[in-house]
Amino acid sequence: MNERPTSDNQPNSPTRPADDARPAKRVMLIGWDGADWKMINPLMEKGQMPNLRQLIEHGVMGNVASLTPMLSPILWTSIATGKHADKHGILGFAEPDGKGGIRPVTSTSRRCKALWSILSERGQRACAVNWFASHPAEPINGVIVTDRYAKAVGPPDKEWPLDEHAVHPADLLEQAKELRVHPAATTPSQVAPFVPKLAELDPQKDQNLSQLRILLAECATVHAMATLLAEQERWDFLGVYYDAVDRFAHGFMEYHPPKMPHVSDEDFEHYKDVMTGCYRFHDMMLGRLMQLAGDDTTYIILSDHGFHSDHLRPEGSSKIKDGRPVAWHRQYGTLVISGPNIKKDARVYGASLLDITPTVLWLLGQPVADDMDGKPLTQVLDRETPPVAESIATYETTSDVGCRTSDEEAAAAASQASSPQPQASEDDPWAAQRMLD
Repeated sequence: MNERPTSDNQPNSPTRPADDARPAKRVMLIGWDGADWKMINPLMEKGQMPNLRQLIEHGVMGNVASLTPMLSPILWTSIATGKHADKHGILGFAEPDGKGGIRPVTSTSRRCKALWSILSERGQRACAVNWFASHPAEPINGVIVTDRYAKAVGPPDKEWPLDEHAVHPADLLEQAKELRVHPAATTPSQVAPFVPKLAELDPQKDQNLSQLRILLAECATVHAMATLLAEQERWDFLGVYYDAVDRFAHGFMEYHPPKMPHVSDEDFEHYKDVMTGCYRFHDMMLGRLMQLAGDDTTYIILSDHGFHSDHLRPEGSSKIKDGRPVAWHRQYGTLVISGPNIKKDARVYGASLLDITPTVLWLLGQPVADDMDGKPLTQVLDRETPPVAESIATYETTSDVGCRTSDEEAAAAASQASSPQPQASEDDPWAAQRMLD
């Protein structure tokens, strides 16, 4: 893909600091929804997550405090704005569609600018993939691929349309279509690392296998787009949100060792390795992004909350449909920041989800808005006196980059965003949850 010409691709625009005048040359923010140190640490000790371990050895690690309620659209919008939900306006999985029904929450309901829009209007090039409440895509200096992009619509033998509002700019649409993976296209060799005894199961009847294939296909689709942008676009910021750890955990954490009382011996033997496979898969994807982005990139690996995996698991199922899904969430997520100028093999304390946007802005030499609820984590820098974070009153009165220019335009885009949508089904209970929560 050729770099797209933009009006502010100048090396040093009035608001774009020179590379040597900011703590980070560029930042890659990778979201792993629901990732938890209780799962990660044993795997790293066994050498099964070498890429994350490498980042930790060359960076800082710690807990990050979540927010309440622990619902992903709220949390990931707070991460992307540095603001609580009462300011950003995203309050759940669904919203009224203006026609007496509901639809998955849209970017037009966000009441403040996201990180990628702020950076764009400040002369920096930003990309975001699969972020919650990012559809329809906002017009920025960069690329937006929304959270509707990876969702398969219809059976594999029918045309799989791609909403034109799922990708910005429009000239990326055709290439984006080709990168998608339909669940029916997943192969036994791709599923077997998660279910070693796959041969004992009937893929036509086993609902767990059907759900696993959906999760695997959507995750692969998100990763394919992320690697494309990492390799072929010019960017100062690239944010990629993977929801698969949390969704795998809701589907399969109840089968993770030690065996829970309500789980049958047969199911335990078949699915006990799924969560380990999920984490190792994410580490492999991380390794590929590291290869593409290089050693001069500053990496932030983040989860919005943890997920119980041991004796603290609540009774009953972890599944969205049959259980108490939020009860399985832990209050603290994971945080890793690694790269040039970052402390090595150190700990970071006191971090909140609200601190992520201020930290990225500071790393990229941009001021932090006074109306943000978080603070930049300046203590992660390997300097006795880190550069002071400059401030600005607000970004909400600056240019319209990344914002709709009229109520009519917003309504039209949101209306287009209402279809096509994945249908709630036994195979994809998360689709129903997205609509009902």
